[in-house]
Amino acid sequence: MSGPKFVIRLDDVCPTLRWASMDKAAALFAELGIRPLIGVVPDNRDEHLIIDPPRPNFWELVRAWVNAGWVVAQHGYQHRYVNRSPGVLRIGSRSEFAGLPFEEQHRKLSLGHRLLEERGIDADTFMAPSHSFDAATLAAMRAVGMKYVTDGFGLFPYEADSLTFVPQLFASPWHFGVGIYTVCLHVNDMDEAGLARLARFCHSRRQDIIDFREASAIRGPRVLTGWTGWTLAHGIRGARHLRARVKISLS
Repeated sequence: MSGPKFVIRLDDVCPTLRWASMDKAAALFAELGIRPLIGVVPDNRDEHLIIDPPRPNFWELVRAWVNAGWVVAQHGYQHRYVNRSPGVLRIGSRSEFAGLPFEEQHRKLSLGHRLLEERGIDADTFMAPSHSFDAATLAAMRAVGMKYVTDGFGLFPYEADSLTFVPQLFASPWHFGVGIYTVCLHVNDMDEAGLARLARFCHSRRQDIIDFREASAIRGPRVLTGWTGWTLAHGIRGARHLRARVKISLS
């Protein structure tokens, strides 16, 4: 593999998202044959994700996207934060799962998984709200039959805890010149300028955009899989803490 490859990831997909932006993004992906990873909330109860009235055919749309090659990740259960645990990644400040007993995490994951299955959607990938999960979350994932996590630090996918992690480092196409990069996007936050930036990136780097399944099968050189995860973890945590401090000082 020469040069970086990118996976497009859309978070917070639910019946009440910002449909004007979602429709334009979906049309762009259809035009270019791009198959994104979408984090679908099985039973949204987060009022911050209620932007537009619910689209009645939402689940029919999700099934159509899956038939077009999009990959669905289970984005938590109800996207309702219950504590301020940062989880094992230590980059978020709230969680729906991390810090809870295994039994409660398993209950939430199972209920969400069942809701998706009842709607004809098979999701074997987990997308943690606010990137917050812990060892009990991973154990609960294995118990319900999940295989992939769209998160973690590193330049390439890796195996850990009997699961495959496809790292997610940035919310933009920033890269180090080599590796797999999951570009984390929130449609609810995308205005016309954001959609235009997405279109420019997709058109200019179409040959470098791959789907999640393809990305999950790639492994990097052994020399890049040891120290890079540790280095990136410390660097990204430091950058996020600095950004949070700057926001506080300017508020």
